Amino acid sequence: MDAKRIIARLREIAGSFGLASGKPLRLNEPEVFSLLADAGLATAPVAYLPGGSDRDAVTAWAARCMEMATPGGGRLLLKVVGRTILHKTEAGGVKVLDSHETTEPSGILAAREGLLEAVESRTGADAIEGVLAAGFVAHRPNTPGQEVLLSVRRDPAFGPVVIVGVGGTLTEWYGKGCRGGSTLVFPARDFDLDQAQAALTAHPLLRIFCAPGRLYPEAPVAAGELAATLGKLARLAMLVESDPDLRLLELEINPAVAAQGALGGNGN
Repeated sequence: MDAKRIIARLREIAGSFGLASGKPLRLNEPEVFSLLADAGLATAPVAYLPGGSDRDAVTAWAARCMEMATPGGGRLLLKVVGRTILHKTEAGGVKVLDSHETTEPSGILAAREGLLEAVESRTGADAIEGVLAAGFVAHRPNTPGQEVLLSVRRDPAFGPVVIVGVGGTLTEWYGKGCRGGSTLVFPARDFDLDQAQAALTAHPLLRIFCAPGRLYPEAPVAAGELAATLGKLARLAMLVESDPDLRLLELEINPAVAAQGALGGNGN
C-alpha cells in the first residue's frame, strides 16, 4: 500500500474543491480506480479520456480501448465520468460494447459519442467530466458465486467497517430475502485476517465464493485471498482515518469478480 501517495492524492483532490468547510466530496471513477490500485487491490484495466482532449489523446485512448477489449473476448465497458451524475445508467451513461464494436477505433469512438449525447440531453454538458473505459473481467454475471460486494463504511458508533456480501444485481434481492443476512461486517480497526477467513467459510451464503460445492468443484476464489482483500480495505480505511483532515465515509466495489481462483474489480 502506497500510504504517502494515497494521502497526498486525497488531499490534492480535496484541496482542488476548497473543502476546508468539511463538506463531503464524491470521488469520480478514475480517482476511485487510482485509490484502489494504490491500496494494492486488483482491478480491471481502465483508460480515462477527459472532456476536451485533443485529437491525439482521443486516438491513443481508442487504441488502448482496443487492447483492453481483446483479453475479455472483445467486450468493453464505457462509463460517463461526472461526480454529480449519481445514477449513470438512468442517464444513459453506461454502455457495454461487444466484439463487433471494438475491432476498430471507429466503433469505440462512435459508441463514446452516442453515450455523451445521451447523457448531455439528460444532465447538460457541464456535468460531464469525461469517459472511462474498463476491460471486462471474464465471468458469468448474475450467477451465484461470481460477483462479490466489497464495501468500506464509516459507522458513527464503531468507526470504519469493511463489508463483504453477495454482489451484482443480486445484492438487494439477497439482502431483502435474507433480512440482512447476506453480508458480513468486520471492524476495520485491528482487522483479524484469520477470523475473517473462518467467518467467510462458515457463512451459509458467502461460503459459495471460497469453498468447493455442487456449483463449483473448485472455489471461485481462495478464502485467504478474499480475506486478504478485506484486510487491504481495512488498512485503507484506517489510513485515511489517521489523517486529522480526511475521512472515508463510504467506498463500494460492486461487483468484484470471483473467478479462476482470483478476485478482481470489474469496473462497474
